[in-house]
Amino acid sequence: MANLQTNAEILNYMLFEAYEPVDGSSDFDSHAITQLNRAYRAIIKGGNELNPEENVKWWWLSKEGNLILKPQINIGSVSVTNNSTTINLTNGPVDSVAGYHFKVQNHPDIFKISSHTAASTTAELDSVYTGDTAAAASYKLMKYDYTLASDVSVVNQPMYSPRDNSIKIEGMSTESIQEQYPLGRAFAGIPERFAQLNEQEVRFSHHGSTTGDLIRIDYTYARVADDLADNSTEPLIPKEYRHVLADAGLFYLLETKEDNASDRVLARVVSGIQAMATENKSRWQKFGSPGHIYVRNDQSNRFGNRVLRTESGLIIGR
Repeated sequence: MANLQTNAEILNYMLFEAYEPVDGSSDFDSHAITQLNRAYRAIIKGGNELNPEENVKWWWLSKEGNLILKPQINIGSVSVTNNSTTINLTNGPVDSVAGYHFKVQNHPDIFKISSHTAASTTAELDSVYTGDTAAAASYKLMKYDYTLASDVSVVNQPMYSPRDNSIKIEGMSTESIQEQYPLGRAFAGIPERFAQLNEQEVRFSHHGSTTGDLIRIDYTYARVADDLADNSTEPLIPKEYRHVLADAGLFYLLETKEDNASDRVLARVVSGIQAMATENKSRWQKFGSPGHIYVRNDQSNRFGNRVLRTESGLIIGR
């Protein structure tokens, strides 16, 4: 069983302490890996299932990521047809603009590009075009929605723009960002807010530069932890606390066997998670809190005291 570092060592510990053979012949082999992963998820989610007094955001799940905001595209003109989903650009964008938002000048509706091939002059909208047919209309392609790192579980807030003294980009609900930053106003520049649309996608309040500049956005997040398998790989939990995972898995396994020793093991687990939480708090105090994903939704003043400037220069607010 060695030092309880690898998944296999932890599983052998669980079986041995549950009075089961560790040579693969136990009837509880499959149950053991199931209960180990149940314990792993319980700890990763904050430990509350095992110790109701704790609900921890673990420092060891935290990871850094970044996004590059793409500039607005408005080169040439576009041909649009009423009640058609197809648009034709005079200049095909070098990169695919699928996922960008599309607006024709002097028409209020906003559309999303559902499909486009890089360099192609033809693109498809997510619905039929509702404006008048035009052969050469001015337009804007704006990217508000971005895909996060593939292992994101929860995005912490705020995000940051490294330029201009590291601007904070606070999080808010999807409903609030739609209300306070309507796409039709086409806010440009460094975002002020973001909303997490789902686990893999965020929307920003602003669509980036109108001058062709790229804008970098930095963020931190809690990463997804893959299920554990009976092999020599290691869980994300720090080595000094993997005995807590081993005991948590043992607790669930003993419960499956209806073994009264489970209560004694649970007491060790509760104590272990408490120790992990204390050390975790100390680390965040040294290096900074991970924050939360959500912010207040009771903002009665739509724009508060902020000055909001649209791309056309219109100032809203103060």
